[in-house]
Amino acid sequence: RNDMDILVALLTSRDATKLTRCIESVLPQTSNVVVVCNTLDFSYVEQARKVADAYNLEFLVTESNGTPARGKNSVLEIFRSRSHAYYMQVDADDYLAPDALIKLDKIVTENPDVDVIGLTDGFMTYNGGITSGNTFFNGTDIYKFANVRGAHGVRLIKLGKFLAKNLEYNRMLLYSNKTVNSFNFDEKFIGSEDIVASYKLYYNSDINYVLTKEHLYVYDLEDMGNFHQFLSNSNEIKKVLDELMLITHEEDNG
Repeated sequence: RNDMDILVALLTSRDATKLTRCIESVLPQTSNVVVVCNTLDFSYVEQARKVADAYNLEFLVTESNGTPARGKNSVLEIFRSRSHAYYMQVDADDYLAPDALIKLDKIVTENPDVDVIGLTDGFMTYNGGITSGNTFFNGTDIYKFANVRGAHGVRLIKLGKFLAKNLEYNRMLLYSNKTVNSFNFDEKFIGSEDIVASYKLYYNSDINYVLTKEHLYVYDLEDMGNFHQFLSNSNEIKKVLDELMLITHEEDNG
């Protein structure tokens, strides 16, 4: 186990089996774990509670409006009420690599004033195999996954190029106490709220944002999640691009 002063919140809205997998990836690394259930499916709340109870974990139910950003904001509210040095939110469909917290502790030691650690090129489970974020984003899988064609595909390529040029897609894995008090996820964005929040924090000069490619986290892309919903919606892609251009002060050239 590592000795970093961290609280890990597992955010769950469905799938008790994946929640169990997630808990088992985290518990060998730290006992500071809270399960946060944010869902409109009340029957799932009881399933999730049973899983958390089996591991003797703190279990909190937060108010949901069906958007992923609301769930993440409810986790930030919990973090603000606690007194740890660092916080991590894990989507309970996903799971941590076996020595993730030891690696994060090392990054913190090397960057003592770090506010956010963003994971680029994370591992993803997709179509029964494991791929990496960059392979998925830069290959043809992303178009098959989102069932994208035509003008929609052009928009997706544009977003991909924008991310590659400015700040590549990354997962914010660690927040300092200062960070959890300085932002919220924007509930206007569905499935892309992470991208927008990461840009706002990365381009905020008060926040020390460190990127890493260490193997820390595995995304689960097996089902039709929020990310899929985002990629399959051409208007959402345009909305995100517009927002990122505002944040980075880039002009839109067509």
